[in-house]
Amino acid sequence: MFSFSACHEDFLTEQPYDFIGPDNFYNNADELEDLVSGVPRIFRETGSGMMGRNWYLLVETPAPAVTNRYNLTHLRTQMDSWTYNSGHSYINSVWLALYRGVNRANAVIDNGPNIEDDKEEPVGYNKRDRVVAEAKFYRALIYFFLTELWGEVPLRTEETVSLDGLELEKSPRSEIYNVIIQDLKDAEGKLPYADEYSGSTNDIGRPNKGAAQALLAKVLLTRAQRPEAQGSDLNDANAKLDEIISSGRHGLAANYADLIYFHNPGGSEDYAAHNYEVMFDLQFTSAGFGATGNNFMSPRNSDIGKNKWTTFAAEFEYVRSFEESDTRGDANFVLEYNNQNGGDLVVYNLDSVIWDGYRDEAMSFTKRLDPDPAVEGREEPNMKFLRYADVLLMKAEALDLLGQTNNAYEYVNMVRRRAFGKDPNSPDVDVDWVPGSLANFRLELYKERLKELVLENWGTIDMRRMWDVATPIVEAHSKHVEMQPDEDGTMVEILNDGPKWEVTDFSDKFKVFPIPAQAMDRNPSLIQTPGWD
Repeated sequence: MFSFSACHEDFLTEQPYDFIGPDNFYNNADELEDLVSGVPRIFRETGSGMMGRNWYLLVETPAPAVTNRYNLTHLRTQMDSWTYNSGHSYINSVWLALYRGVNRANAVIDNGPNIEDDKEEPVGYNKRDRVVAEAKFYRALIYFFLTELWGEVPLRTEETVSLDGLELEKSPRSEIYNVIIQDLKDAEGKLPYADEYSGSTNDIGRPNKGAAQALLAKVLLTRAQRPEAQGSDLNDANAKLDEIISSGRHGLAANYADLIYFHNPGGSEDYAAHNYEVMFDLQFTSAGFGATGNNFMSPRNSDIGKNKWTTFAAEFEYVRSFEESDTRGDANFVLEYNNQNGGDLVVYNLDSVIWDGYRDEAMSFTKRLDPDPAVEGREEPNMKFLRYADVLLMKAEALDLLGQTNNAYEYVNMVRRRAFGKDPNSPDVDVDWVPGSLANFRLELYKERLKELVLENWGTIDMRRMWDVATPIVEAHSKHVEMQPDEDGTMVEILNDGPKWEVTDFSDKFKVFPIPAQAMDRNPSLIQTPGWD
């Protein structure tokens, strides 16, 4: 028996064939591709996670377009009224999710080069290198959000594989920007253009060369307006935007509304037309990733979606800022709905919101709503991050900062023409801004960004980058209290015309969020950001 045991020692040793780990996973580019798909899942978390609620509360509600129906002491309202602190649970949850994404991207970047795989997919691109480039795009995107939301943060560029070395100090913002920019340059060099893929639905939503270029331009344009600016940032951003525009691979869709309701119940979405403008989004259709953004956007008491919480709604003054013929107004807002269970039609009335039957006085948004949900309680619309319209508006911003404001007007006019149902490339006296006609071009440009890109993840970052013109709008909106007549004609304050609370502190500390207290408890090497300590 002793002899038998000795001869068959290997047989008695358990082999973990059904366990996927670093030693038996990174075998080929296909497995690497499976791994990189886990990075953007941080944005698809359900419930109160990234795409459900907490993400929007950080990246949209502090800016002057998005609000909610809750009172001043509510956690959600604290983000809107700028009364949050380092202990806010939503700030902590987003911080954790973003760093989960960083570690997943690092795993691909660290292990990918070790794979011997020369598969071409699509033709002309090495799949292994392409997948690593995707991971670098994701890491750059995540670190851009981290540094723009929190300022100096811990910079980790290697996969965390043990409990050693978890206590990491914050890195200077200049170092973080350098990593972001290098990642995007690497990604740009290895990624195909979106139209170079085969058209398979498996390739829809992948990071592509145009997306890397657009994000790189956004990063350079942002750093150019930060203390960490490098001398060539503004010119480099302008040149990269020119490269995107002159390539002809992207343009404006014919109708703004088509970008929101991109869903054909018959399943025959025209991805080529969609991707002509959308340069990067996260796919929800046909992928099995449900989230509850639909529930948080749906008007209460409506027939839209499974739950109707109205966590996110439009600020009253923001709604009133849209010109009558601007199609973005009709496209962005839920102007009417039927009461749930097939009830009466309710139409929003700006002049009499108290008695128009709309459940909340702040109007609901259409973005993240699914007009034809395939699965109850889950929304279909993709989550957009980069569009060609943003490229044109960034180009206008860069030219303005370079002292070429008169040349910047045409790029805004192209976006405005499409918004008013016109040909973007044909001058139109009814909607065009005439060079030199605006007293403050930067202010009006910021307002156009609010109208065009609301709920596309840049609200807080745009506000902080364009702080000089954005904060007066925040202040004006927060002081607004709408008075309307009740049934007896007495003037009364409408209930949910949020925000009704004044934002008066515009000190520099609000240019970033506080480091989450929970993160500091876990990592004693972290030091709180000045002003929040």
